[in-house]
Amino acid sequence: MWGEAMSEYPIADVAVRSSGMADTSPEHTAQGPARVAARAVPPAWKTQIAATGLLPAPRNAFARRTLDLALSLVALLFTLPLYPIIVLAIRLDSKGHALYRQTRVGRNGQTFTVLKFRSMYVSQQPVDPVYRDMANKWMAGVPLTPTATDADAPHDTASEVSATNAQTASNTTTPVPSPAPSSRAKAAPKYKLANDPRITHVGRFLRATSLDELPQFINVLLGDMSIVGPRPAIPFEVDRYAPRDFGRLLVKPGITGLWQVEGRGHVTFQQMIDLDLKYVARNSLWYDVGLILRTVPAVLRRSGAA
Repeated sequence: MWGEAMSEYPIADVAVRSSGMADTSPEHTAQGPARVAARAVPPAWKTQIAATGLLPAPRNAFARRTLDLALSLVALLFTLPLYPIIVLAIRLDSKGHALYRQTRVGRNGQTFTVLKFRSMYVSQQPVDPVYRDMANKWMAGVPLTPTATDADAPHDTASEVSATNAQTASNTTTPVPSPAPSSRAKAAPKYKLANDPRITHVGRFLRATSLDELPQFINVLLGDMSIVGPRPAIPFEVDRYAPRDFGRLLVKPGITGLWQVEGRGHVTFQQMIDLDLKYVARNSLWYDVGLILRTVPAVLRRSGAA
């Protein structure tokens, strides 16, 4: 909607190391390949997570992990032949690395590095004011201008706009009360600009087909994510969470979930939180299987994709 300029958090413990493989910073910045080091969970986050009073429903952890591993291996097996094609298409379409990395927040506030295929042009601009304004409006429940179109929530564009810049910039915008929506069709906030010039030609196709998220199956294999769960949050968002919002961090983030299936770019930030807390409360293996089955037609319909 992610996904990822966004102000993540003011830290100085991000280790940058050249690997020659991918962009750690979002694709809309011109930083070279790097690796983002995990940081300790901020005490304020720990306190808020512990204070939520929410506990995930009991589930078979071994069966859940087995399902994650099995589906991820199968997905990688069938999609791996697409990787060189996608990489070549991205590199021919625009300058920059085909794969990029960005810091996200996982279960219990632990940070990890999420992987995606780049779908935006690399830019020299240190901070993306377009996204910062968009992200603030999304979290405040304020729609964008009438020129916007239904699409993913900001994290999808944000995650590729300015992850590294986000680690050095701080956001000072004060949220305003969310307007009362009259209906999903009329009041659904719109979080991506129409014909966003930052998105490449190949990137539009990758987003529309969700192919840009294929590398996240590697995150599942590494144990940072699950197949099903809340979308992985960006630290900038977590820093602005209300106490209730921290409940979504009680489970691993996922490639798909209630938000992706039922709303995606057509729900407000607080509606997304409601869906995530519903998932946390009902969390079970069979509930996940049902959401996975619902994801297939949603992807085929390109529901909420851009």
